[in-house]
Amino acid sequence: DLTQLNPEQKRAVDAFTASLRRKELLTIHKPTSSSYCINQRNFFSGHISTRSIPNENGWFWNVTHSTTQLCLEEFHLELAFKKVIPRKSVKPEHVNVQTPKYKLWLFHVTSKLPHPDDEEFSFLWCERGKPVEPESPLDASFFNV
Repeated sequence: DLTQLNPEQKRAVDAFTASLRRKELLTIHKPTSSSYCINQRNFFSGHISTRSIPNENGWFWNVTHSTTQLCLEEFHLELAFKKVIPRKSVKPEHVNVQTPKYKLWLFHVTSKLPHPDDEEFSFLWCERGKPVEPESPLDASFFNV
């Protein structure tokens, strides 16, 4: 029930539902370091784990709370989603590493339709992350050919 969600969970569900219509365009094979750029949204076939999301030296991805279950009847989908944030590594060589203030939402989605094309898929939304890297002049020149 959407009314039981807190404001940040509602934002995450809104990001998911707003992205659904562009699912084909936003589907990639696996998470990349771009997955934690601000407002990045991607879909993946099957259910991905937090370990499959790349991290940087000195920290790893950590699930903050329990998984929230939600049924979106209008889309015939069942959602299981959780907030994921960086957590500092305890290794001595990482003592001076600054842990970034990123926030991801990881959704595991299951279709309730009898024979769907994508019975299970995942959605990853970066609510707070690293700035989007600007295109290099070389990238831009490639598209101007």
